[in-house]
Amino acid sequence: MNSRKFLCSSILAISVSLTVLVALSIAGQVDAVKATLTGKNEVPPALMDAINKTQVAKEQGKNIGGNDTKILDRLNDLRGLKLNERATTLETLIDSAGAPANGFYAFIKKWGILGSGGGQFVYPHGIAVDFSGNVYVADSGNSRIQKFTSDGNFIRQWGSEGTGDGDGQFYEPTDVAIDSSGNVYVSDIATFKVQKFTSDGTFIRKWGTEGSGNGQFRYPGPQGIAVDSSGNVYVADGPNHRIQKFTSSGTFITKWGTTETGPGHSGDPFGIAVDSSGNVYVSDIINNRIQKFTNTGTFITHWGMKGSGNGQFDWPIDVAVDSSGNVYVSDLHNNRIQKFTSDGTFITKWGTEGSGDGQFVYPFGIAINSSGRVYVADDHNYRIQVFLWKPIFYNPIEPPIAAFK
Repeated sequence: MNSRKFLCSSILAISVSLTVLVALSIAGQVDAVKATLTGKNEVPPALMDAINKTQVAKEQGKNIGGNDTKILDRLNDLRGLKLNERATTLETLIDSAGAPANGFYAFIKKWGILGSGGGQFVYPHGIAVDFSGNVYVADSGNSRIQKFTSDGNFIRQWGSEGTGDGDGQFYEPTDVAIDSSGNVYVSDIATFKVQKFTSDGTFIRKWGTEGSGNGQFRYPGPQGIAVDSSGNVYVADGPNHRIQKFTSSGTFITKWGTTETGPGHSGDPFGIAVDSSGNVYVSDIINNRIQKFTNTGTFITHWGMKGSGNGQFDWPIDVAVDSSGNVYVSDLHNNRIQKFTSDGTFITKWGTEGSGDGQFVYPFGIAINSSGRVYVADDHNYRIQVFLWKPIFYNPIEPPIAAFK
């Protein structure tokens, strides 16, 4: 008898007697359920039967309390879910104490394999989305930018390998950002340059040389890049431990940051994002934190420390902000995405190490479109993955269902 049949038989036997079932600790089933559902598309019928009977007991006021009630609610959520990644869903729903989850980030689609053709990648790093929903990827190992529709259909590419002296040449393009007019900005850590293009890849201008002066960058830099609503360009100059701000034409405006590690000091900035109010979020990979500044560099707040718990990081490589001001962080070595409020309060997380749907091997760039789709450059899996928040709707009579658009 295999382990799944044994588990189902055991739960079914317990469910025969409602009194015995009510006395059973639901919490004691969690680890076994996780192991059973890994890689499966269905919740075992016997488990659903047990949950249903326990729900009746709960509604009749039977003695179910404490953590058993919370975990019951979370297991109950599974009746409405239609994900392939059941194990990931279980992690989201039942791992932490508190109220039942009100939703989860569902895997929607993916595209890309290792290669140099259109839609193929060698270490996709930065990613950005324009106002029409088109997706731009800094295909670092292929020294080019690729443009796709929101569903991953290849549109065009531009760039060739070079020292950056030639217009439109890259050596290791690292990040990409889009302004309100659809212009594309690319940072290249190996050529010390920022280049600006139209949305179809026509070269406009470039700036940057090697060094530590204003408008200069040191290797490996420039790194993250972002554009605010006024067209100002912010660049994470990690090796110089600073953020530099430019006009859309590359004229230097200001800078901030030092080598110190305390709050408000830049540490080693890599990812950068700007919200609709002009606040600047910077991921500090060495100090494992996110810092928030005004658009002139005045420190506002910070959060994070090294670790694998909620709100902890192991190389936060990139940061993005959605239209509601929520902050998303690519937690590189923890192989996950974390989501926070604008002041750093943890909201949710998803992802584990691996090559399956919803898994990552070094999630790098991250971007969110106007519909809330989250695009992640899954660097060492040579692909882009797309996720969307799926709320769970509760009904006092019928089982809860997950909303799929």
